Amino acid sequence: SRFSLVEVVLETGRFHQIRKHFAKIRHYVIGDKRHGDTKYNKMVRMNFDLDYMFLHASKLEFTHPVTGETMSVVAPLRRPFLKMLDFMGWDFTLEKAFASDED
Repeated sequence: SRFSLVEVVLETGRFHQIRKHFAKIRHYVIGDKRHGDTKYNKMVRMNFDLDYMFLHASKLEFTHPVTGETMSVVAPLRRPFLKMLDFMGWDFTLEKAFASDED
């Protein structure tokens, strides 16, 4: 009941942007050792074998500096990440996330 799944679209490439903004409003990214909550990080690490941040860049797009072509990189979710999503009952797939891009 204390966790939420959010989709974030970055406007700039500022370092730690998501983590700092969420920490400021006390909505910590799970697994964030610097800006996160130690108690929840420990619980998640023990129960879900998640030893990294519960933060995923599923799709990155940028303009190639030489050709000017739009480049798109898609990354799959790692197994511990999927296990946590399933446990929390969050119906999330990359296909659904990308479908919202085209609306």
